[in-house]
Amino acid sequence: MSGRGEVAGRARVMRSADEIDSFRKGEVLVARFTDPSWTPVFPLAGGIVTEVGGWLSHAAIQARECDINAIVGARGAMDAIETGDLVCLHADGSIERFGDRRVENRIAVRAQVLVNREQEIVNAHIGDFSHRGALLLVTGHRLEVGEDVELCSPDAPGVFAATIVRNGTPGAYGIMFRERIDRALAEVLCAQVSEVSARAKSA
Repeated sequence: MSGRGEVAGRARVMRSADEIDSFRKGEVLVARFTDPSWTPVFPLAGGIVTEVGGWLSHAAIQARECDINAIVGARGAMDAIETGDLVCLHADGSIERFGDRRVENRIAVRAQVLVNREQEIVNAHIGDFSHRGALLLVTGHRLEVGEDVELCSPDAPGVFAATIVRNGTPGAYGIMFRERIDRALAEVLCAQVSEVSARAKSA
């Protein structure tokens, strides 16, 4: 595993460097291996998975140079993952498909937050909250799966870096925090945010 933390995104399974033109920025490349002919993909990739390779393989070296999360030597990845799957590359070297994710205990909360996007700041609400992700409710703006955002409240501590990993009904998005949040800390932060939100409503 190279890179830092966890990364999530849409998978792009490619069996040949001839398919590079189909690759989109932010996708997770899944391939048997890479060689210098694959080099144009690395500046675009959100993550790399190869079935063959070690620390000195082309994929591992390029990933370290580009500071990209990469998992090499993942046997069977090309059969287990399909193009378009939402996947997460974990810091421990494991690969998770979001369709396989178990439901986690979540904190029921309705808290106002600010969503810092690349070119704007959007008002939103957080719904169910866990140490790994949350439900994000946004009105009047369209977020994209794979987009990186930051969530914050002006009256509560902490900035949560997150990735949009799922969109359901209009305005409802699933997000995954890019760093795991300790559950006890999540409960404290949510309590503070909820208290602030409640005070604002009663004012």
